[in-house]
Amino acid sequence: MADRPAGTGFWRAMLEARPTREGVFVILLTHATLLTAFTTHRPTLFAAAALLLALYLVGHAGAALAAVSVEASWECPDRVHAAEVFPLRILLRNRGSIPVAGMEIREPGARRDAHPALVGGLLRPGESTPLEVRGRVRRRGRHRLEPPGLALRWPFGLAECHLPLGEDREILAYPRRIPVPPEALRSPDREAAAVVSAAASRGGALFRGLRDWAPGDAPRSIAWRQTARHGRLLSREFEREDAGRAIVLLDADARDLPAPDRATAVERACSIAASLLLRLRARGRRTAFAAFTPEPVLVPSVLAARGMGRALEALALLVPPDRKDPRRDPLALLPASALRGARVLLVRAAPGRSRTRRGPGGAEIREIPALRATFEPERVR
Repeated sequence: MADRPAGTGFWRAMLEARPTREGVFVILLTHATLLTAFTTHRPTLFAAAALLLALYLVGHAGAALAAVSVEASWECPDRVHAAEVFPLRILLRNRGSIPVAGMEIREPGARRDAHPALVGGLLRPGESTPLEVRGRVRRRGRHRLEPPGLALRWPFGLAECHLPLGEDREILAYPRRIPVPPEALRSPDREAAAVVSAAASRGGALFRGLRDWAPGDAPRSIAWRQTARHGRLLSREFEREDAGRAIVLLDADARDLPAPDRATAVERACSIAASLLLRLRARGRRTAFAAFTPEPVLVPSVLAARGMGRALEALALLVPPDRKDPRRDPLALLPASALRGARVLLVRAAPGRSRTRRGPGGAEIREIPALRATFEPERVR
């Protein structure tokens, strides 16, 4: 948290203070009153003009004094998701000897005449108050975030003095999170899930549950105690430890698309890949990630926070390949043994329909185009 630089003197603040709309009205009213007083030679109008001018000067000096008295700092998250609102925390401290009010907070990048996002209350001498406004970045990547704007209008709101909150901050924006259809997240089908009977199971099998006995089940797969309890034959089912394992691949090569569609395809492909990783991790699925960014990136597991952060950072900083670069298939980053028995989701920066095919080692590969993608069920060919 970086505090406001010290050394802002009162006279410098007086020069930096500017009249508000109300203050401009009071100044114009003062000039009109003076002009009328000189024309009519009425002493009461001279007195009224003096009072109006004194009122504005008090407001101008008060805004400058508040700027000298208030100390401000701010902080923001280092990593966020694009297009999502995140908090910007501001801490105000009154180091002066008078209470200060009329503090207006504006969002980063907002104009000085924009509507304030937050209006602070009374800040007594020696007190501190935390405030919070919202920030948002539109696109993924690294960004320089401007500090929120703080305007002090104490005591009458006739003048305002803008208080700097510190330097810009660097923030990393992950791709947008978008809804992912359940069809894209489904586990492999019954055969691919390797649900086996107890007779065929070996080491590394996890007990899944009981089901009715079916012809072909070995006698040793029968759960005799449960069979006697329920009065019908029941068999035990087991599932391999690697069942439900998923791999998310990203092909960001959009060179074949028209120029206006390339950036859109790459951005949406990164968003789909990030959303898939987050959803699969939330379900507890063992998930790997691989892509060319253009450097090869392979994250064996995103279950840990470190692995997920590495994958999202790679997606946030991904640069699509140039037309002169050779075409590279992200499947080449994984050995055939890693693909065996896994659900492979290949996100491509291209238009079309989703389709399912068989890959190396008999892996089921679901291709998901980023543009106009559909997720209708399709039989594996």
